[in-house]
Amino acid sequence: MQEANIRVFLDEEELHVGKEIADELPVAIEKSKIYIPIFSKGYASSAWCLRELAHMVDCKKSKPSEKEIMPIFYDVKPRDVKLKSQRYVSALEEHEEKFGRETRQKWEDALKSVAQIKGWELKKQGHWKFIQSVLQEIVMKMKTKDKYVTEHLVGMDDPKEAVRSCWTWTPGLALCPDKLKISYNALNHEQQQIFLDIACLFVDKDKTNALYMWKDCGFRPDHSIQVLVCMSLIKITDHNKFWMHDQPRDLGRKIVHGDTRPTNPRKQSRLWDLETADNIIGTKERKKHIEAICLWETRVYTSKEFSRLPNIRFLMLVGGNFSGDFENHFSELRYMTRTGVSREFLAINFHPSNLVVLELSYSSITEEWAGWSQFKVAKKLKVLDISHCSNMTRTPNFSDYLSLERLNLEDCKKLTEVDGSLKSLSSRILYHSKMINANCPLGWKEVQLDRLEQLVEFDVDDLDLEGFSGLSNLKRLKRLTLYECQNLTAIQGLGSLDSLEQLDISICPKIGSLDDLSNLKKLKSLRISNCEVLQAVKGLDELETLATLDLVNCDH
Repeated sequence: MQEANIRVFLDEEELHVGKEIADELPVAIEKSKIYIPIFSKGYASSAWCLRELAHMVDCKKSKPSEKEIMPIFYDVKPRDVKLKSQRYVSALEEHEEKFGRETRQKWEDALKSVAQIKGWELKKQGHWKFIQSVLQEIVMKMKTKDKYVTEHLVGMDDPKEAVRSCWTWTPGLALCPDKLKISYNALNHEQQQIFLDIACLFVDKDKTNALYMWKDCGFRPDHSIQVLVCMSLIKITDHNKFWMHDQPRDLGRKIVHGDTRPTNPRKQSRLWDLETADNIIGTKERKKHIEAICLWETRVYTSKEFSRLPNIRFLMLVGGNFSGDFENHFSELRYMTRTGVSREFLAINFHPSNLVVLELSYSSITEEWAGWSQFKVAKKLKVLDISHCSNMTRTPNFSDYLSLERLNLEDCKKLTEVDGSLKSLSSRILYHSKMINANCPLGWKEVQLDRLEQLVEFDVDDLDLEGFSGLSNLKRLKRLTLYECQNLTAIQGLGSLDSLEQLDISICPKIGSLDDLSNLKKLKSLRISNCEVLQAVKGLDELETLATLDLVNCDH
């Protein structure tokens, strides 16, 4: 635990010689938030263990929302602790002779109670893997600093038969390289891959699109990100971006480089240095280790060059173009980000069938771009970003992108038509729609949301929007942002969004009233600004989860 940046105090430090141990242990237990009794073969032989276990159970009963018991079944099974075998029964019989029937019953009840809790069993897994899983779970529970944990290690083959400790953990501390490496080693494979991706590719980048790639790769990103945050290896900023201190970032890049010995860059899994990447892609040997590459050259990259990268799953290309026959290439590609794409598309058979994220922002492409027909095979595509494509007057046909969930049309200033195929999608699409003109066939005067039941986020910026229909159907909606909707007069159905967590209404000068918000039981952030004619907002007193309330220039 010390090596994982959890400060450990052993009994000789916390329970000072000359003081009454019976007085100090209950105090230590009462101050703790998480209890970890470790059941071994000799556990029930110790009256101290049983006495402390009973006290843990009492504390848990008195403050059930503040305390948690997380048992470890080291070399016994839960059925042993439930007293369904003789392993602990004989020890309890001996205790009864010394302490009486009432004490024995109290200890029995405590054992049976804790044995009902799902804990860890060592079984046949290796000690190191077992320690990893325990450590991760504990760190996940200790999300805020200065939470105390009492651990009781008794009956194990150790010179110190009884170890009693309180742990405190303070996230965000600078770590020496050795301790950082230990924290990295405590991660499982999927968490390590995400950590290395962030260190090499996604520092100060929005996390949303990366999550789609990791999910499709089987990296369990929601849980893995939570682990990395709780271990203070990364942070998520208020702007939904990854932040990483220089030390863990450098560690991640050092690991990819080959740890302490720089290796041949051809054997690196990720190439983020632009000069190195461009040099490596031109070499003739097959580079099966490379999973991610960032290129920033205005030259044309050939299919022959990419044929030597069979396992690439992330590709960034700024400027430049593709040429040649790409059949059977990019079978592992999940994430492609291209900036400054020209109107010409020189490649043929460009079929990234497993692509889930496609970013084409700040490009010269139009709806007639030849590349659209090449990407039709991307049936798994979840994200399409064509923001800041200033020449686009009409969106492409979306009928082949049946899995599309996120569409970013931000700052497409000439866009006047959204293809009607968008209506036929699977109703899970998220629009980012800054600067779209109002004469769109989808009806941007009144947005129809009836078929978008799976919508999680909805951001509208600078439209001539006058109203919604079907907003009350969005039972999964977590974030609603309305910005500079100059003609919007009402938001019907707002009070029915019982999953809503963030509501931001800014510079909507014609909104006169809002629904009663008392049913928004999950709302955490409410920001209303520059809505000059808005009357009193009802239901604020009943928003128990509200953490942020910002009302600015709402004179009424």
